[in-house]
Order: sequence, then structure tokens, then C-alpha cells
Amino acid sequence: MKLLIFIIATFFAINAAISQKKNIKIPDSLHSKEIRITKSEYWAKTDILRIFFDQNSELKYELYKKDKQDSIELIDTKVLSGKEGFDQKFWLKVLMTDIHHIADYKDVQYKFKKNNQLVRIKNSWFISNDQSVIMDGVEYQIEINGEEKYNTVSYSNPDSYFKLYSEVDELKSVTDLLSLIRDEFGIWKK
Repeated sequence: MKLLIFIIATFFAINAAISQKKNIKIPDSLHSKEIRITKSEYWAKTDILRIFFDQNSELKYELYKKDKQDSIELIDTKVLSGKEGFDQKFWLKVLMTDIHHIADYKDVQYKFKKNNQLVRIKNSWFISNDQSVIMDGVEYQIEINGEEKYNTVSYSNPDSYFKLYSEVDELKSVTDLLSLIRDEFGIWKK
């Protein structure tokens, strides 16, 4: 009998925990100063990071995990210090990456070509080049609202591509932003 009660209590506790995860809603719209980064790995859970100034002008950090069944769990939250202007300086560092101005990955892929050559095949000429394709399986969806400008971009494997194409400004912006996030919050270490 005790075993049956234990099993039923465990079932209800797990069911309540799952229900709580599914009830977490991340707002669709961004605050007037917010950056939202979704890191997706093809074989693992998705992380959603929100950094925003709330209605009280406090800079907040929220990190969520989303699993394959779309259950969302808030795993870390904090108010970032306003002492000595840390919050304002952090936001300005985000803006210094120019993430709110860059083009999407699909619009800059033409820059990922090297060694352009003309090649003749059966009396016709073609352009040949080298282009690497990286399949690490990490993608970042970045949304930013700030300085009266909204931008959203997606970049697959930006760290790996930046090692090959360091001259591409858009990759530098994304990797600078990711480095800032890694350094400040100790997440997503390479």
C-alpha cells in the first residue's frame, strides 16, 4: 500500500513539474532594449538567453532551456548590477558589436568563397572556388531591439566559420557578441 501511495505521489509530483515547465511563456515581443539569443544544437536542448531592461530600468538576465517537446524551464535569472554603470556599460558593449546592423547569414554567404578561378569544361567557362561547409550543428538566432532599431539574424557555426573567414565583418560581430556573453555570464564556453 505504501508503495502504491509513493508511486501515485511521485506521478503527481512529476506531472506538476512538467506542467510548470510548459506554463513558462517567453513574451513574443521584445522590450525597447533587449537582446535575445537562441542557441540550438541539433542533438541537444535549446538555450534561450534574454538580457533586457525592464520597466524599472533594471538590466535582467534570464536563461531558459527548451527540450524537444517544447517544454521550457527557467534555469537562471538575475538582475545585473547598476553599480558604477555596469548595466549601461554592458548594453553599450552589446551595441559595439554592431549586431543590430548586420545582415543575416544567408545574405553574406557569398563572402565565404576563396580562390576564385575560371575553369573551362567542354568549351564552356565556369567560375570555380573553394567554400567550406561546417556541420558542427550549432546555430544562433539573435534578436535585438535597441537604439530605435530592431534586427534579427541567424548564424550557423559562427565560431568555426570565423576561424576560416576572419575577414567577414558579420562573423566578427557575431563572435564578438558571443565572446562578450561567454565572458560575462560563463555560459556557452567553447
